[in-house]
Amino acid sequence: MMRRTPERKLIIAEADTRVAVVDGRDMHELSGFYDALIKALDFPSYFGQNMDALDEMLHDLSWIPEPGIKLLVLHEEEMLESQPVNREKAWAVFEDVINPRLEIILMSPA
Repeated sequence: MMRRTPERKLIIAEADTRVAVVDGRDMHELSGFYDALIKALDFPSYFGQNMDALDEMLHDLSWIPEPGIKLLVLHEEEMLESQPVNREKAWAVFEDVINPRLEIILMSPA
C-alpha cells in the first residue's frame, strides 16, 4: 500500500513496526536510490540492484523480524528527478507491491 501525506504530519508506528526512512534528496541517481533502500531496509547481500530485484525484495522482506514495516520516502518529489525513466519504473514498483506487512508513505514539504 502506498499513500501520500504532508511532511509535517507525525507518523506514529506501533512497537511491532519497523520504520525505515529514505530521503529523495539523497536519491537523485539510481545508485543513490538503491543505496538508500539497501540501508533503510537492510536488504540482503544478494540484492541485484535492478527494478526486478527491488520488486522481489519488497514483496519478500522475510529478513525483517517486525510484522509491520513502514517505508517513509521524504521529499519524494526529488527522488530520481534527474532520471525520469527510472523514476517512473520506481513508482511502478512501489505502486504494484502487494505485501500486507509493508506500507510506503510518500512525504513532501507542505
